[in-house]
Amino acid sequence: MKTSLYTKLAMILISVSLVTIIIISLIASISTGIIFQNYIAAEQNRHREIITATLADAYAEAGMFTEEAMEKLSMYAMMENLNLTITDNSSNIIWGVNFLGHREAVYGTDQIKPAALKYVETRTPVLFNGSQIGTLITGFYGEYAMTSRDAALLGSFKRWLVISGVISVVVAFILSTSVSKHLTFPIQTITKAAQSIKEGNLKQRLDISTDTAEIAELATTINHLAEALDRQETMRKQLTTDIAHELRTPLAILQSQAEAILDGLWEPTKDKLENIHGEIIRLSRLINDLDKLTKVESKLGQIRRAAFNLTEVLNATAESFGAQASTKGIEITVKNKNPVEIFADRDKLSQVMVNLISNALKYTESGGKITLDCFDTGSAVRITVSDTGIGIEKEHLPFIFERFYRADSSRSRATGGAGLGLAIADSIIKAHGGKITVDSQPGVGTVFTITLPHAEQPLPASENEQ
Repeated sequence: MKTSLYTKLAMILISVSLVTIIIISLIASISTGIIFQNYIAAEQNRHREIITATLADAYAEAGMFTEEAMEKLSMYAMMENLNLTITDNSSNIIWGVNFLGHREAVYGTDQIKPAALKYVETRTPVLFNGSQIGTLITGFYGEYAMTSRDAALLGSFKRWLVISGVISVVVAFILSTSVSKHLTFPIQTITKAAQSIKEGNLKQRLDISTDTAEIAELATTINHLAEALDRQETMRKQLTTDIAHELRTPLAILQSQAEAILDGLWEPTKDKLENIHGEIIRLSRLINDLDKLTKVESKLGQIRRAAFNLTEVLNATAESFGAQASTKGIEITVKNKNPVEIFADRDKLSQVMVNLISNALKYTESGGKITLDCFDTGSAVRITVSDTGIGIEKEHLPFIFERFYRADSSRSRATGGAGLGLAIADSIIKAHGGKITVDSQPGVGTVFTITLPHAEQPLPASENEQ
């Protein structure tokens, strides 16, 4: 059974919070114990210092440990829960009191039991003018022997530590679930949108307001994917419609002419057969164009690169159209006469140039000019094909490289085009890792610009062997 991201994220955050709280609580508890240990040890030292000072003062006044001084010490021992014994330098007991038996009554708490603590005695010399006049023996239950005030303070610390831990757990739970919900809600929205797109709703778009860069990028990517799929679906439908339209006309002509001949309405004369043959040629040209486009788009890895002079290709292509251009009264020139070396598929680039020049000739009137140019920018090779033809309206430019698209469908059909030439050219240039763009003004002319990045040339076989 799979667990939702919300549950997993909440459990992770809660677990991390609990572990952190436990660690902090342990550290706080240990630190409190150490602090109290140092505090009690300092208190015991303070007790010894006060008692030895009292004895030294009494000895300074009377030359002996007076009964008045002993009564003061007795009261002090009772208040501080101490076992005091004073001996002389011969270890004879001079005086002693034991108030440890009152420990529980003084503490007023069951948290610390005297029986569970180790009894400790410390010996401190009593000095007067640098000479030892006796020994103070202080007895207490370990270094954690505390007064009622000490025990109450420690208990208060522990209670607040427990309360803080409980509050921290509750806050951690609330924050963890809130953060998890905040983070997973956009993802759930994106998932629902992706499911909708999967089910065919290609118009689905995401409008998510989030400050998380990754989620925002994911939403943007999903929107771009939906737009691309929508565009591809529209193109697929349009492609089917266009192919059907392109095939329907010549097939209808062929069918009517064949039926006319079969019914005896037409004699199978040479002219009639030439008409039928022309329609068959038109169908073959359409199928061949589709086949070329499919091969270029599906077999990009079959680009056969070789080093060659691009200027020579432009000159050769211009010469091949020389007679046709001369007949229409159009001038074709190659602007750059210097060699431009390129590493690409010569045949496929020649095919692109043929398509571009052929289109330029179709839509350039007599007296117009077609100019070819190429140059190396350092990072890429740029080719331009410009004409002084009728131009293309601005609204048609974004779609000019799509299959079967025609800026003027009736005129294109009259010239025999199927609207595939520019689609083929675009696919070939993309297969080379480049791009082709168009800029046009009606009545002024059109400029196609091809940018091809420099491709790395393989070493000759002899150099590779070395």
